[in-house]
Amino acid sequence: MQECNTFYLNPLVLEGGTCVEPHVDCSISLYSRKLTIPNLVSVLYVQVPHDLQGGELLLETGEDQVVQIQPQTNTMLFFRGNLEHSVNQVKSSQPRISVICEQYNLSETRLQQIPEFEIQSEADKRYN
Repeated sequence: MQECNTFYLNPLVLEGGTCVEPHVDCSISLYSRKLTIPNLVSVLYVQVPHDLQGGELLLETGEDQVVQIQPQTNTMLFFRGNLEHSVNQVKSSQPRISVICEQYNLSETRLQQIPEFEIQSEADKRYN
């Protein structure tokens, strides 16, 4: 695996009744309008409610092959960035919270298109 030089952190808070549809992470693409897939994705489970039903991470590992991972608090996992993945619907009294780190290896040219450090918030978007 190539060394990574760019990291995109994303907190994921899933309230009861929510899920994450199948996708491949590519958050860094919004800076250059060029589809860019991470080399590696890390997930740290920060809070997994005791009464959680659902909320499993599903990894599409090939034709009709799915790996289902049950989240556990203070557990970190890694998977290839090109894997399609989703999260089953969450049913719980508290949110399921994880932090995702997309890890990229970008050329010097691509690095120049991306801020060295930036904080974005959905709250900022609501009030603008």
